[in-house]
Amino acid sequence: MNTSRPGTWRPFFDHFGDRTSGIVITARLAIAIALGLPFLVLHYSLRALGECDKNDWSWFLALLVTTAMICVYYATHTLKILIAQINARLAKPVQPAAASPITILSNRNFVISGLIFGALNCGVGNVLGPPYSKEATLLIILFGYFVAGFVCGLAVWGICCIPKLVKPFARSTDLPFDFTSPDHCGGTAFVGDALIVFGSVTLIVGVTISIYILKTSWTYQNPQWVILLRDGWVVFPYVCSLFVLLAPAVPVHEALQIYKTKQDVQLENELTAIRKKLEDQTTASVDRRELRDEHDFLQNRRKDLHAMRTWPFSLGADAKYLSVFTVTGVGHVATAAEWVNKWVNPR
Repeated sequence: MNTSRPGTWRPFFDHFGDRTSGIVITARLAIAIALGLPFLVLHYSLRALGECDKNDWSWFLALLVTTAMICVYYATHTLKILIAQINARLAKPVQPAAASPITILSNRNFVISGLIFGALNCGVGNVLGPPYSKEATLLIILFGYFVAGFVCGLAVWGICCIPKLVKPFARSTDLPFDFTSPDHCGGTAFVGDALIVFGSVTLIVGVTISIYILKTSWTYQNPQWVILLRDGWVVFPYVCSLFVLLAPAVPVHEALQIYKTKQDVQLENELTAIRKKLEDQTTASVDRRELRDEHDFLQNRRKDLHAMRTWPFSLGADAKYLSVFTVTGVGHVATAAEWVNKWVNPR
């Protein structure tokens, strides 16, 4: 991990740094496509050799791997920006040093997570039983499951780390919340925007996984534990999507609630003091005008305070996640219908 300056983070799978030039974007797309392309070639090879029928879904494995890798790149870029924005607001930035939250983003941890999920995905696929008779084809497909699991394992580790990265920001005692901020979130909407990206890309990958699992003609004999394993593997990405959306937002929500309450009490005390002076008959008329102006000013500030959200999600961020959910809803409905059909009419 590059530690040349605070917040610098270059994981092994995206060592391009913070650059977003056309060449870098093209290189990332090329890597993502290269990871999935072999399984697309496998699909057409199987078709040519007559080893699979027209309903074979091995081609979708290529799309799944490529989509997952593109989403990982996008989420990684967003995470780099989030770390930089958090550091810009903290008196003591998140340092890539010992005992710092950013050390959990080390290459070692990402590789371990990738290997674990690659092995798990390969194991689950083997238990479900890919519909291929030849041993060589089966091994290639299982390797594809490992690659897909490895890429998703990178994402899962990032998802697990994000709450720990956000917590120092939420718990900082010198954090300058501002209820007059135009984002109406006390100046924390940048966190919510990043969480919307993480949740959305996880949702997109979850839909591709669901489609592949529920469309593939597995050869298992329907023991109950295998069905539960299959369904659990389908649900897992959606749980991750909700987790990465809400878990990091909770400490920010708590901090905003405390800030809003303190500010409200302070404004109420100031307004009460002004009212008492206005009720005092000995107060001069000139002072009364100044007191009324100050009272109106504080009342307007209190309206701004009450309009502030205590979650770091702006209306725009909510709309983004809702739009992604709506777009992927077609996939959800299709996979859900297939899922229910398999429960009602098991093979």
